[in-house]
Amino acid sequence: MSETLFPAPVLVLGVGNILMRDEGFGVRTIEALQKREDIPQGVELLDGGTAGHDLIDVIENRKKIIVVDCVRGGCKAGSIYRFSPADVREQGNYNMTSLHQVGILEILALSQAFGNPPQEVIIFGVEPFSTDLQMNLSQQIEDKIPKVVELVIQELQKPI
Repeated sequence: MSETLFPAPVLVLGVGNILMRDEGFGVRTIEALQKREDIPQGVELLDGGTAGHDLIDVIENRKKIIVVDCVRGGCKAGSIYRFSPADVREQGNYNMTSLHQVGILEILALSQAFGNPPQEVIIFGVEPFSTDLQMNLSQQIEDKIPKVVELVIQELQKPI
């Protein structure tokens, strides 16, 4: 059977624009995860790039989604965030935003409107140092990849 008909129950989705330095953090983290040999069965790793609305079909009908992204939350560059869409709604912290034209919170809201949202969503973000036009991450942000990889692995080990 095709995996598109029956997607893996868990999706780890890295989003971002690798042409804008630290904005590529989510994509670069997925690349690091793809090198790991301890990713459990039933987990799909996906570079979502800047796909925007095209991600709606990808996230539907999943039990759990872990998103990795560059996030402006107002803290020091390199700060790591862990939150859910519900945390943003409950705390009214709409200042915590993705840097994309269409952020992951908007995509999740659209999947809710279509009736097939993921059951659980966790977002790991890092505060960018620079979003200049460069393909490499700033050293301060690249140094955060191993920590976020470990946080994702820990999240994958939790029961769903």
